[in-house]
Amino acid sequence: MAKRSVYYRSFGGLDQYAKDAVSAESAVDFVVDAGGSLCKSKGYENFIHSPAEIKACWAGTLGGRNAMVFLAGGNIYDCDTDDMTMISHNASGATRAAFFKYEDRLYALCDTGYFRYDGSTFESADGYVPLISVSTTPDGDGTAYEAVNMLSSQRRQQFSPNGTDACFHLAEKNISAVVKVALEGVECDAGDYACDTANGTVTMTDIPTAGVNTLEITYDTGSSGRSEFCKFKNAMLFGSNADERVFLWNNADRPCIRIHSELADGVPSAEYFPVTNYTSVGSAPITDMVQEYDRQLIFTADSAYYSYCEMKTMPSGKTVASFPVYPLHPRKGNLIYGSSCVMNGLAATLCRDGVNVWRPSTVENEKNAVCISNAVNDIILPETYGYASKAKLFELPSLSELYFVGKTKTAVFNYATQKWYRLSAGGLTDVFEAFGSVFTVKGEYIKRMTSSERSASASYKTHYNELGSSSLKDIHFVNLTIEAGYVTAGSVKVYWPGESEVFSSEQYFEADQALHGNAVSVALPFYIPNVSGISVEFKCPSGKELKILGYGVTYDDKGVNNGL
Repeated sequence: MAKRSVYYRSFGGLDQYAKDAVSAESAVDFVVDAGGSLCKSKGYENFIHSPAEIKACWAGTLGGRNAMVFLAGGNIYDCDTDDMTMISHNASGATRAAFFKYEDRLYALCDTGYFRYDGSTFESADGYVPLISVSTTPDGDGTAYEAVNMLSSQRRQQFSPNGTDACFHLAEKNISAVVKVALEGVECDAGDYACDTANGTVTMTDIPTAGVNTLEITYDTGSSGRSEFCKFKNAMLFGSNADERVFLWNNADRPCIRIHSELADGVPSAEYFPVTNYTSVGSAPITDMVQEYDRQLIFTADSAYYSYCEMKTMPSGKTVASFPVYPLHPRKGNLIYGSSCVMNGLAATLCRDGVNVWRPSTVENEKNAVCISNAVNDIILPETYGYASKAKLFELPSLSELYFVGKTKTAVFNYATQKWYRLSAGGLTDVFEAFGSVFTVKGEYIKRMTSSERSASASYKTHYNELGSSSLKDIHFVNLTIEAGYVTAGSVKVYWPGESEVFSSEQYFEADQALHGNAVSVALPFYIPNVSGISVEFKCPSGKELKILGYGVTYDDKGVNNGL
């Protein structure tokens, strides 16, 4: 027999198919870093305790300060993360919200209303009042200019007086009220005109002097598409840098429809959604939309489309932004509403075969989507199927990580190392980066990642393997190289098969904190006779830390019989 040793300097992460000595068949709360070392994952500390379950959250700079804004218990809360003071705003009992920042305001699209917030004033976003017609003659014949706004019941109409008529016909009858009349830019007093709301007319006391668009009348119809608008559940920003638009989707009454905002009198706005700015995408409900470079990808459960911004000249000569839609993939899309994200610039979605990444392309091709989760689909697929699933994807760019969060399990893909691992946290409703830290949301808590929180117990169990030797016989040592910390401790458990059961043996170790920051060699004695292969499990208990730079095994080889 010959005594041999084998040493592994890099771990392979969680992989249900790999059968080597460095990949794990099961693992939790161990991650593989850029150098291939096995490290116990960081924990989380409580950061914000909400008065009720958090339904949606946003973090960023608002009103010149760092803020976390979230919906809980029907109210929208604003927490100043510098001094941790918190104030609440009445959201009329909202149960859901889609937050997005547009210019210097934060908008909240809720089931109970559409709100805007600049960090001090929280109010309903009443909406831009569109100029629906210009160069209108007194009898009401004019040139259409801007479409009706879903958010507003009001309209503006510009007239060109002829110097002889005092009565001006509005575009609609049976209106609610005339809100404002302005002549040559000056608002008229109530005694300067008379209104007939039933017939939709305004009669001026004095006949206006002839002019072009010198008389502007603002009127209220008493009804709007606001309630329909608030049925949309998801929002995103997309468009050119000069005039970014807000896109909405996921309306149960209009499941295949995407709507978007428009310039308000030439100015970018999140409060002008023309009733004409909608697109019907395919025949299945839109489940998600994300931006990939200069394209917008639109997904249904089993198909994908793309859109982009192109400028189009209208018959009136007005140039407007258009967002045409084209097919991208006939059989893959995104299964779960609002679950996709962007990973390293590329769209990532949950498909029937697992997590897929979408390659940039404008050609319909089945190779556009590539599954990257085969290694951990035993975790991902059971928590993905069905519209009722709450599984979601999140990206943490600073860590080069893509999070898959299911109801009970969380799997993480490091796209820099191309390794998967699993975390014990499940059921998270949000994972995000802000202010140089990583945060999670679950229930009433927003938590912050910290290296000082070590309550989790971590384990990493390799696949059963022969250590590269077809003549393996007796195991003598498992040799570790660890990086010592202040509370470094763990154990190694070796498994080997018997005739009718699996046997195991475990050895514990710890490092002197005086060696903090240094690489330390640990030789753990095992005498396991007559084995053909083993599985090795590395453990780190609650309250401890552990970083393994590599490991090896010393064993007896049966040797080669040369017939002597």
